[in-house]
Amino acid sequence: MGESTRQSLKWAEKELGERIIQMAPLKGGTSSLLHHLTTTSGRAVVLREYNNQEWLTEDPTVVYREALNLKEARHLTIPTPIFIAVDDKGETAGRPSILMSKVGGKVDLNPKDRTDWLRQLAQTLVTIHSLNKPTITHQYFSYNNDITKPKANWSSVPKNWQRLITYLKETTIPDYEPTFIHRDFHPTNVLWENNQVSAVVDWPNACIGPREMDIAHCRVNLAQMYGQSVADAFLTYYLDQAELTTYDHYWDLEALKNIFQEETPEVYKGWEVFGLNQLTSTTIVKRLDTFLIEALKQETFKAN
Repeated sequence: MGESTRQSLKWAEKELGERIIQMAPLKGGTSSLLHHLTTTSGRAVVLREYNNQEWLTEDPTVVYREALNLKEARHLTIPTPIFIAVDDKGETAGRPSILMSKVGGKVDLNPKDRTDWLRQLAQTLVTIHSLNKPTITHQYFSYNNDITKPKANWSSVPKNWQRLITYLKETTIPDYEPTFIHRDFHPTNVLWENNQVSAVVDWPNACIGPREMDIAHCRVNLAQMYGQSVADAFLTYYLDQAELTTYDHYWDLEALKNIFQEETPEVYKGWEVFGLNQLTSTTIVKRLDTFLIEALKQETFKAN
């Protein structure tokens, strides 16, 4: 245990008003340290330490916003972690840290009934977007806006990645109805118990923005994990349960831009941690190219 974590634990004990008797790492954290803490009274809480200095430099208010987002998410009809305390600058905790309740359930990336799993995943996102009169004010913003000439040497269709960037720069953002969005909704942030969604976690990126961005981000993840047909099925279930008839694939392109990198895409570590072990970098590249081609086809069809 590092000295910063020791300091964070002391801070947590002070905030909780009791001693911590057990600490265990939580699986899946790739951009922060997550600890499951147990207190003398048997209370189960989660401590998140932000140790990614690059992220904190680029987005210095992210820890404070997570606290606000957790408070907002309590108004949802699905369980979410309950906010307990925050030290967004790390002045007492050593690192920027947030303390929250521990919710029940586990990540399930190999469901027995994928159709029902996808339907519930879609319904959960519809529920998030249905929050009435959210009070947070921080707005959605796009990533990777400085990309102008992507090389994408790893891709089998590198020119299509240039088409994506050009298209987004030349196209007006579609009209959308601002709502409460998770901003990082994908299967490793949804917990399950007895084949039912039990909670949604990981709220630092939530904001007011286009619901389509949540849909697209989840679709990109599903496409990489399971293939294009699963991403398309998720969209169908979402539209059906939200009682919507259309979806603008502009947002699929936006989601791809948001995750684009010149380095060859690798398998997200969280997927391997939670048992999705058959993926390779080659598979991810192929599926991203397919998702890109399909999104461009949809936009070309729309233009014609």
